[in-house]
Amino acid sequence: MAQRPHGHDDEDHDDPLTHQDFAHHPYLILASTTPGDFTLGGQRFQGLNGGPEFAFTEAVSLLVACDDQAEIDRLWSALSAVPEAEACGWLKDRFGVSWQIAPRALGAMMTSDDRAAVERVTAAFMKMKKLDLPTLERAFAGPETVTS
Repeated sequence: MAQRPHGHDDEDHDDPLTHQDFAHHPYLILASTTPGDFTLGGQRFQGLNGGPEFAFTEAVSLLVACDDQAEIDRLWSALSAVPEAEACGWLKDRFGVSWQIAPRALGAMMTSDDRAAVERVTAAFMKMKKLDLPTLERAFAGPETVTS
């Protein structure tokens, strides 16, 4: 199983479906399913390989809230493998998993009561592939700080 930074396998847990459940109840196994449990950033996940007919889609993505542009750049460089899938902070990795690599500050910007600032930020990020935090901060601050 691929591991991400700060991730680890969870072998001992009390979830309803465990590795042992699949071994003792063959009807749970469709094609060559392989369950896998892991933790990312303190959040537990369970993945299941349902076979080639169940591909990853953008319907599910992993969001990483980054503290600064250096972290955005590092993760983008490490994860992005499908350039044509890049848009507005979204990327696809080599496994086809969609990720949202976004600055943590974007949440506060997008929920601001200043509707004009929200519109400026939205207009700015809609033009981007990888999000650029300094540009978003300038857009949020006001039109006098935005340069073409």
